[in-house]
Order: sequence, then structure tokens, then C-alpha cells
Amino acid sequence: MCDTLVVSTKKLKQGYFEEFFSYRINRRSFFICFILLNVFLIYGVHLFSLNQGSSLIIDSIVITAWIVWVIFWILIAFSLMIKRLHDIGLSYPWSLLFIIPGINIIFLFFLILYPGSNNKNKFGNTPKLLDLKAVLGLR
Repeated sequence: MCDTLVVSTKKLKQGYFEEFFSYRINRRSFFICFILLNVFLIYGVHLFSLNQGSSLIIDSIVITAWIVWVIFWILIAFSLMIKRLHDIGLSYPWSLLFIIPGINIIFLFFLILYPGSNNKNKFGNTPKLLDLKAVLGLR
């Protein structure tokens, strides 16, 4: 109980946003989470496409929900990329390559295939095989 309180207080002081973009994840964690994230996005597209042409108010609510859905996806996708870059030993500005058409596919394959450093680097210890706490920023 006390450990949880200490962790919660620490997160409040540091800010969850900073924690969300910290740590390292390995290739396997990145690949699995990125696939699940895209399935989540496709499911959202399907859900929001079911409600076409009901009324102006409902359409505006659906569009607003879709915008929030996409912003949520973008934040998580960049969080995963930054954590994977940290595993490789690179910093967050490299994640901006993902917004350049054509290069983003090459960059994604680089993140999936390039091995991370086996030792501790400036971004933290070597990640576990599938570290969901690091993926979610809950350490």
C-alpha cells in the first residue's frame, strides 16, 4: 500500500506525460503493441463508419469522437516509437521520420528489425522480453 502511494506521489511530481515517453522497449514489445494499436485504429474506423448520415448533431459527435480517437492513436504510436528508439540508443527527434511519407515505412521496418543495445544505456536498463509496464509508462 505504501509503495503504491509513493509511486503515485512520484508520478504526480514527475508528470505522467514524461513517464509515458520514457524507458525502453524491445523489438518484440514494439511489434506486438504496434499491431494491436493498429487493430484498435481499424476497429475505431469501423465503429465510426457505422454511424453515417443519422443527423447533424450525431455526425458532429461522431466526428469529434473520431478526432479524439486519432489523437489518442498518435500519442501512443509516438510513445512506442520513442521507447523503441531509446532501446536502440537514439533520442526522440528521430521519431519525426514517421511523419514523412515513404520514409515512414522504412523507419517502421528499421524499428522492428534493428536490434537494441544489450547493455544499459542512457535511457535505462535492458528491457524485458514483453514489458507491458514500460510500454504503458507505469514504472
